[in-house]
Amino acid sequence: MQVRFSSNNESLNVGDGDDPGDFTNSILDINPFYKEAHIIGYDPQAYPIRWTRFEATVGGLNGNTKGRFGFRYYVEGAGSNGLGSGVGIDSVAYIGKN
Repeated sequence: MQVRFSSNNESLNVGDGDDPGDFTNSILDINPFYKEAHIIGYDPQAYPIRWTRFEATVGGLNGNTKGRFGFRYYVEGAGSNGLGSGVGIDSVAYIGKN
């Protein structure tokens, strides 16, 4: 699961497959190396098997910036072969910094 940010607020380019479109700023990537927790036991870098809280910070912006967040569930070789069967998002909150 990737959380991405696009500062191109007016764009409709959400990407396809390997292309993240205008969501080029990756702010969180959960399990980027596809470690499998059920095979190797507990590994904090593996995808969690329980509801887990994650936090991410958007940085590098100059002043007030309009943008959009994207949640990208991306697994190479996913599908009926058993890689990447699903993901759930319980809640999302954006807290601006004053």
